[in-house]
Formats: sequence, C-alpha cells, structure tokens
Amino acid sequence: MGEEVAGTRRVDPLAELLEELSAAGDLQAAWQRVVNACLTEVEGAEYAGITVLGRESATTPVASDPLVRAVDELQYSTGQGPCVRAAVADTEPVVLVNDLLGDGRWPDFSGGAVKLGVSAMLSFHLYTEPDSTVGALNLYSTRVDSFTPESLQTGALLAAHAAVAAATAEKTGQLRVALASRDLIGQAKGILMERYRITADHAFGLLVAASQRTNRRLTDLAEELATTGQLAGLLSPHEPSSLLRAP
Repeated sequence: MGEEVAGTRRVDPLAELLEELSAAGDLQAAWQRVVNACLTEVEGAEYAGITVLGRESATTPVASDPLVRAVDELQYSTGQGPCVRAAVADTEPVVLVNDLLGDGRWPDFSGGAVKLGVSAMLSFHLYTEPDSTVGALNLYSTRVDSFTPESLQTGALLAAHAAVAAATAEKTGQLRVALASRDLIGQAKGILMERYRITADHAFGLLVAASQRTNRRLTDLAEELATTGQLAGLLSPHEPSSLLRAP
C-alpha cells in the first residue's frame, strides 16, 4: 500500500483511509469503504464483509458479494465458523483458517462453506469498548493457504478502522472523531519509528497489536505513548525485542 513513486511523496495509508472514512458521512458508507479496501489491500482476500451482533441474531450489513452473505448465513444458522468465533470471543480477536476442509473445529459449517466455494477465511473481532462487541470483519478466499502474515497485519489495520467508524457513529453519529485521532496516532507512530528505526506500517502494526493485547482503544494507547513516551502492551512477555526491528 502507498508505494513511493519517483517525484511524489509516499501517501500514509492510515491518513488516506481515515480521510475517506470521514468523507463517507455515515457508518454504512464507511464500512463499505473498509470492505472495498480489504479486496485491494489484503493479500488473498477475494471477498469481504462485516458481521454485526444483535440482541437475538447476527446480520451482515455490508458485503462485497452475495457469496459473503450466503456463507455468513450458514455460520449464523449453525453457530459455527471463524466469523462467529471472532465476533463472540474477545479472547480470540483474530481467527485464521487457511483450509476449511482440513480444520475440524466446525464440521457443520466447513463442508457447506466449501460447497459454496470458500476454502479459507480470516476474521477479526470488532468492538467499540472493551465490553461492547460490534461483531467481526471477515475475509474469504476460494483458495487454500491464501492468507499470509502480511494479510493478518493489513487486515488488523483495516479492522481497527472499521471499529473506529463504529465507535464514532455510536457516540456522535458522524466520523469526525476518526479524523481528530489521526494526528495523535501519527505522533505515536513517529515515536516508535524514531525509537526503533522501523517503518510507518510496522509502527502502526505494533500499535494495533498492543491494542488487541491490552483490549484498549487504539487512540487511547496512542495518547499514552504521545504524552508519556511509554506504551503498555507493546510486546508480550514471550516476544523478543527483536520483533521491534523492521524485517
């Protein structure tokens, strides 16, 4: 994303997408932009959609193709699948299945999904507050082994945008808060880039990972880092400091 071209300035993918989300004007339009971005930016993603949990049922308000809703309906009716798992279990914020037929966790769902044409899925938990689940951002592929580590990083970034849009709509009915947080997140990214000599995308990936690990909002962590110079949850106790270095 945002490759540098001779004679031009590299576009910050975070700032670019946040501006698009603000321009969208409503949650449905913002989520549609996130879904569209998944298809162009996430390696392996052929289809995408967003699941929203209601009081008594789950729905798919935004989908890139009717196939998405067909697969989601199968998950909702069976109560099984990556989408359901990611939406209801905040202890597993990312669910990756690169071969549905080879995965034995959801026998009632997987066979039907493969018959519909989906062989791999990647789902991200969405929430507006630690105890307020929205649902999940879901990516689908017709091929096994489609999703890579880069898919997880980019997908997590886009899931964060989807959650920001939901939180903003929930609190204010508009998306200006997302734009207001852009500078704060940019400051936090700059601190990490300077401190650890890493790229902007790598720095944002660390912020997203810390948000998921600590179950705190991305903007709260960015503010903490920008004001104190410290960031709780930057690494887990089991991760070496070498992960801070760009690959």
